[in-house]
Amino acid sequence: MKKIDFLYKNFDVDFFLKHLKSNKDNEQPIQYAVLNSVKDLQSIKAKLSYFKYYKGNSKNIFTEFLKKFPNTYKDQDIEIFFRKKNLISDSIKQFKDETETFEFYDLKKTLIVTGEFFRRLSKFFEITFYACIRRKDYPDASWEDAYLLYCKRDKIYRLCVFYFDDDGNDNEYVYREFKTKPYNFILLEILKKKGIKYVSKENISVNLCSPFKFSSYWKKTHKKAQLEKHVDPKIIKNEKDFLKNCDDNQSIFYYLNKDPEKYYKIIRPEKQKSNGKKVSLASPNDKIKSSSQEAKFIIRLFSQYWNNNPKEKIKNNNFFKYLMNTKYNWYQDRLFIMDLIYKCNDLDTLTSFIHPRFLKDKDLMEEVRILKLFRNKSKDFLIKVFKKNEKMIGDLFANYVPEYIKNDPLLMMEALKIDINLMPYIGKELKKKNVFMSKVNNLVKSK
Repeated sequence: MKKIDFLYKNFDVDFFLKHLKSNKDNEQPIQYAVLNSVKDLQSIKAKLSYFKYYKGNSKNIFTEFLKKFPNTYKDQDIEIFFRKKNLISDSIKQFKDETETFEFYDLKKTLIVTGEFFRRLSKFFEITFYACIRRKDYPDASWEDAYLLYCKRDKIYRLCVFYFDDDGNDNEYVYREFKTKPYNFILLEILKKKGIKYVSKENISVNLCSPFKFSSYWKKTHKKAQLEKHVDPKIIKNEKDFLKNCDDNQSIFYYLNKDPEKYYKIIRPEKQKSNGKKVSLASPNDKIKSSSQEAKFIIRLFSQYWNNNPKEKIKNNNFFKYLMNTKYNWYQDRLFIMDLIYKCNDLDTLTSFIHPRFLKDKDLMEEVRILKLFRNKSKDFLIKVFKKNEKMIGDLFANYVPEYIKNDPLLMMEALKIDINLMPYIGKELKKKNVFMSKVNNLVKSK
């Protein structure tokens, strides 16, 4: 089925009226209401199938539904539940999402502003009045079109106005509603009094006009979009299918930790589609020395996991133990080990898994020694470390100090007293605290 035909066939007039009423302040309330009123249960089923296997912390309308219906559910259950939540589709819920091309977005806009969309839905709507509002001095500088849209469901007439600007800042609005059909001359008078923004009323002409046709010009312009096919979203069938389509690190790590032998061969980077999204599952927040795509994938995955679970012991992590097994090469990959030690808190256990020759590697073990200094939770001890190493404190903050220290007001203030040039290392959360930043400003003035 063509995408545009799917839109017409599944249009829900009740949802249209609800969205039109609740989004009056939106810049494009009519387009918004139309595009949020296309029933597509298949798209909701697809999202439910994804969250059935999802193991992250996100709570949303889909996880709420699955909590209520943990085992089986029918289409009727989906429709009743999601209608109450004001959702009947998860595919066409904005003007343009990643599933749509710009051409189709443009087609929808033209159909709505010309009124052709509502003319094709004649069982719900009727347009009884068209008017053109133009500037007398520069007719093409900015202008408005208007039509009176009658909805047979709620028996209301709506005066819809579409503003077009030569710089592309178009908008639309429902200017007024009527319970009975007003005469044309009354509508023209209303539009004259309303005027066009930034234009004097003396410089405006308002006239009746013929229907705004979806002309041969528009049909040619939107030829490609009119042929676009509607594609049902993918239904996730099992854990393997989920992992091939998953972009949530928490869920990925859950499965890898559950059974690394079974799941890692599914999720490892070379098994993923080369679309850029599946390879880099998290944005790097530190430089990674490892050069292989797989190593970078693992480091970023562990980095996020250990940030969320800083107290977990490595001996309880099945995925880590799987990777560091001697039948693989990770335990003797020096660059990989160097990357890991900067992400991990449980350094004693980590070093027990690496190749014995690394324990004699002076440079590597010196890095471990320095990093272990900052795994100590005693603030008094950490302050002593700062003071003892004040000449190299900048290097310590650049390479060794973890984020929790950079977001601790006491520790960060003590470090700034030693070297005010550490200001760029103040943690993101700490920068939001006005009291602390005020103290920093006072410290800068006193230097």
